[in-house]
Amino acid sequence: MTYDPLGRRIAKTEHDSNGYPLGETRFDWEGLRLLQEHRHSQTSLYIYEEDGYVPLARVDGTGEHQSVRYYHNDLNGLPEQLTEADGKTVWQARYQVWGNADEEVREAYFIEEQNLRFQGQYLDREIGLHYNTFRFYDPDVGRFTTPDPIGLMGGFNLYQYAPNPIGWIDPWGWAGDPAKATHITYVGVKDGKPYVGYASKPGLGHSAQAVLDYRYPNKQIFDVAPEAVFKGDGQKGKDIARGLEQRIYEDKLKEGPVANKQRPVGPNNKRRDIYLAAADKHRGVKPQKSTKKFKGPGRC
Repeated sequence: MTYDPLGRRIAKTEHDSNGYPLGETRFDWEGLRLLQEHRHSQTSLYIYEEDGYVPLARVDGTGEHQSVRYYHNDLNGLPEQLTEADGKTVWQARYQVWGNADEEVREAYFIEEQNLRFQGQYLDREIGLHYNTFRFYDPDVGRFTTPDPIGLMGGFNLYQYAPNPIGWIDPWGWAGDPAKATHITYVGVKDGKPYVGYASKPGLGHSAQAVLDYRYPNKQIFDVAPEAVFKGDGQKGKDIARGLEQRIYEDKLKEGPVANKQRPVGPNNKRRDIYLAAADKHRGVKPQKSTKKFKGPGRC
């Protein structure tokens, strides 16, 4: 592998068991975003959402042989499907929770590889790891293969990808720490029903809108765009935000159906009582006794 002075990988070479080179892939960058790759006679250009790492489309080939394919991603920007301009699916995948593909299916004529994974990650099929800008990520175990380059500033677990792969991203391979992040609780409308959620962004002092834009660069999944109802910094901010997420969910559930498919803070969550007490104190109400009999879909 070859890197430039900024630490970005600009080329990799594949060899057989005898050391004979089988091919080379070259990479072009736009800042810290992968812009283009060249493999054999194939060229692919990537297009992302503005100021983010969520892929929108890719341009394969050049000139009259050029094809534009469009990405369809999950809520956290993980590509699940790639389609032609006419809507025909050329590639699709199903993943385990930490980004390991259970299954990939593609059309025979789609000779290019679709290697984008979690935001900022590129699958190296030769070794089964995801290149994550400043280190490699192992999707089988959900951990990085080397310690965090920023040391303890990223938290005590130097190999952690993120607190969870749904609400966090780590496009550079620098793990986040809730104590050094901005946290929000938000409410939007999905499928005609209220949706209550929590989001965070590494770094203190971000605006609520900046956190929302970080979590949802594409807000078209909502009927009504989400709005923050709380913003706080550090672990205290997270405790309140998560607790409010559950309390507001409970309030909305009393009024009618909600779009949430799972309970925000499940009964088995080890910090459930801390979250709820923090939220109740913030709301200026008497702390309610935690119960595991609350009705509604749930998760840990």
